[in-house]
Amino acid sequence: MVAPATDPDWGRRYGWLFAAVWLFYLGEPVSALTKQPNLTERTVGLVAVALFAISYLYMVRLASVVRRSPVRSRAFVVRAMIGIAIMLGLFVLQIPGAGAHALSCLVYIAAFGMVALPLTIAIPLAVFLTGLAEALPAAVPGWRDNGYGLAVLLGSLAAWGIRLASERQNRLMAAQKEIADLAGVGVGTLYRHFPSRPDLLQAVYVEEVEALSASAVELANLPPWEGLVAWLRRFVSYAIAKRALSDELLSTIGMESPVFRQCHDLIWAAGEPLVKRAQEAGAVRTDTDFTEIVKMASGISQVKWAEPEQLDKILLIALDGLRYRD
Repeated sequence: MVAPATDPDWGRRYGWLFAAVWLFYLGEPVSALTKQPNLTERTVGLVAVALFAISYLYMVRLASVVRRSPVRSRAFVVRAMIGIAIMLGLFVLQIPGAGAHALSCLVYIAAFGMVALPLTIAIPLAVFLTGLAEALPAAVPGWRDNGYGLAVLLGSLAAWGIRLASERQNRLMAAQKEIADLAGVGVGTLYRHFPSRPDLLQAVYVEEVEALSASAVELANLPPWEGLVAWLRRFVSYAIAKRALSDELLSTIGMESPVFRQCHDLIWAAGEPLVKRAQEAGAVRTDTDFTEIVKMASGISQVKWAEPEQLDKILLIALDGLRYRD
C-alpha cells in the first residue's frame, strides 16, 4: 500500500534546518577574519558575515513562498533582487579583511538565485558569479584559488535540482488533491483503498476520458458545427483541468502504456465522427482531419500562464479557421 507522498509543511520543517547547516561554509571567511590583525577590517568583516547569514536565512524564508511553483511574481522578483544586491554588498565588505575567503559567500547568492528567481535571470546570474569566483583569485595578487568557482557552480546545480524536485512535488500534490476531491474523501482515505498509486491514477484518468468521450453522444442532436465546437471546448477544458494528473501518469507509466492507448482510442472514437459529420454537412473544410484538429486543441490546452477563459477564446479563434469557405 502506498502512503500519500506529500506533506505541504515539509519545506518549512526541514528547509530552515538545511539552510542553517549549510552556513558552516561561512566558517572560512570567519576563520580568516579572526586572524586579521587590523581591528577595523576584522570588525567590519565579522559584522558583514553575521548580517550576510541573517540576510541569507531571511531570503530562504522568502523563497519558501514559491519553492514549489514555477511562477515568480514581479513583486517577488524585485524583493529577491534587492536581497541579492544586499548580500553582494555584504560580500564586498568582507573582502578587505577576509580576502579570497569571502568568495564563499557567492555560493549562497548563486544558490538562492537559482531557487528564487526565474530561470531566465537565475542562470545568467549563476554563470556570472561562477566566472567572478574564478577570475578574482587570478586577478588579485596574493589570492589563492581554493576552488570557489567550482563551489559556486556545484551550489547552483544543487539548488536547481532542489527547485525541479520541489516543482514536481507540487504537481504531485495537485494531482493527489484533485483525485481526492473527485472521490469526495481525504487524501489519506483515498490511498487506503488502492494497492498502489499508479492503479489509482489510471482508474481516475480512464474514467474521466470515458465521460468526455460519452459526452459526444449528447452533442449529436446539435447542428454539426455547433456539436463539434462544443465537444472540442469540453476536450480542452478537460485537458487543462487534468494537466497535473496526466503529467503524473506520464512520469509513472509512460506514453506507450496500454492506458494511454485505450484513452487515445476512446477520444478518437468520440471526436472523429463529429469531424466527419461536420465535413459532410459542408461546415468544416475537407483538407484536414481529426488528428490534426485534436493536435491543435491539445497544443492550446498546454499553454501555461493563461486563464482557462483566455484559452477558450484562443480555441474559438483557431477553430474559425476550420470553417468551409467557397
